Amino acid sequence: MPTLQSPPTLSVIINFYNPNDVSRITTMVLLAMECIVAYTTSPLELILVDGSGKKTEAVAEECQKRGWIYLECPQKGAFSRIYNQGMEAATGDYRVWMASDLFVTSGWDLKLIAEMQRTGAMMATPYLTNSDYPGQVLNWVVKMRTFTPCWMTFNLNMITRECFEKIGGMDERFTGNFNDMDYMIRIRKAGGEAIIVNCNQIAHLARATSSVASTFNWYQDRDRLQEKYPELKLKNFNKEKDNDHGWRVVDLRSPLFSRSKIFKAIMTASYALPGTSVLSDRLVRLAMRFEPLLHQV
Repeated sequence: MPTLQSPPTLSVIINFYNPNDVSRITTMVLLAMECIVAYTTSPLELILVDGSGKKTEAVAEECQKRGWIYLECPQKGAFSRIYNQGMEAATGDYRVWMASDLFVTSGWDLKLIAEMQRTGAMMATPYLTNSDYPGQVLNWVVKMRTFTPCWMTFNLNMITRECFEKIGGMDERFTGNFNDMDYMIRIRKAGGEAIIVNCNQIAHLARATSSVASTFNWYQDRDRLQEKYPELKLKNFNKEKDNDHGWRVVDLRSPLFSRSKIFKAIMTASYALPGTSVLSDRLVRLAMRFEPLLHQV
């Protein structure tokens, strides 16, 4: 008689950083983990890596009680090292890097896995209620289709076991900025793909942790991105301007980021205007709002 195939296993790695023992950060991560357990259908391995520089007793005790894996990272606040330590300990067929300020909803894991299987993508991330990349914001785009973005964030990212074996972990030279762009570039240079998927309302309390404590160094990471990818055209920015961050750093017309002629045309029109122009910013956002249709997969 035929046997039913076992469902793929899932490892979720939580990056936790709370060196000052702020109670709301501890409460937030425990609630986030409860949501994962409540709303995940796949056989689950839940791993929390504590990069606070010390053991967070309340979190460690809850993990022990619930059968979750609690690991301490010896490198305090090392964003990539914290995530990589969890990924190296993971055993799942699919593996998720996840920030501690995200709250999933029913069916999130099955939707990501199904779309990765359908498209053959090596990495997938969902639309979020809040994202540094406009094209990833839930209900902001014209249609929430599965698409190959010119940018995505590292907030909740699912990869295959084979992806980790082939691409490796996050580049630990970055302090917490551009890890998302770097990993997407590495996947695409290896012939793989990364996608954004509609998994319904996944809440993201943006900067809930980094606003309290952070070791990020944006300008250092930008310089390291330039050193690693000299072929990418990076823009020179005024450090006083908040708008000079994230996806505004690189020329998004590169084949690594854009595949649509319409998308490239709108970007070209935007780049022809001064970077401080309101119209330039609106044109870029227009392209991103239609990106799920222009880069649909």
